[in-house]
Amino acid sequence: MDSCDEARDSCYQPSSFACGTRTENGCTSSACGGDPRTRTNTIYCSGVSSACDGNEEPGTWDVALDCAANSVCNAANQSCELKLGCETSWCDPSTGLCWTLVEPDEITMIHTDAETYCENLSLAGRGDWHLPTLEQWLEIARGCDGETGTTQTAS
Repeated sequence: MDSCDEARDSCYQPSSFACGTRTENGCTSSACGGDPRTRTNTIYCSGVSSACDGNEEPGTWDVALDCAANSVCNAANQSCELKLGCETSWCDPSTGLCWTLVEPDEITMIHTDAETYCENLSLAGRGDWHLPTLEQWLEIARGCDGETGTTQTAS
C-alpha cells in the first residue's frame, strides 16, 4: 500500500515493498579451479523515503561457469582464465621459467613441429614459450617434487 506524507510532500512504499534488484558477481574461490558465480539481490523500500534505499536481501549464488583446474576465476568479467602454476603448468621462481604440458597430453610431434607449436603458443598472457634446452630438460627431469614442478637439488 502506498503511503503519502503530506507534511513532507512525498509518497513512499512500505519497507516490505521490493523496489529493485542488484546483480552481484563473485568467485567460489580465488584458487585454481575457482568458478565464477552470480546472484541477484532484492532491494526493498525503506518505508520513509521515495527512494529505493531500504534493506538488501541477498539471493542464492549460481555458478556461472565451471573453470578447469588449470584456470582461475575472474569475477569482473565472469570468466575462467588460464593461470600458470595451476594443474598442468608450473614456474621456477629461481629462473623465472615456466613450464606447461601440451594440451591434450596425448599429442606427440616431431621436433620441428614441437618448436613451431611452442613458438606460436600463447598461454596465460605469455607468448614467449619455447622447447626446453637440454640443460633445462635435465633440471626438470632430475628431481621434480611431483606436485609443483620445483626441482630438487641432488644430494
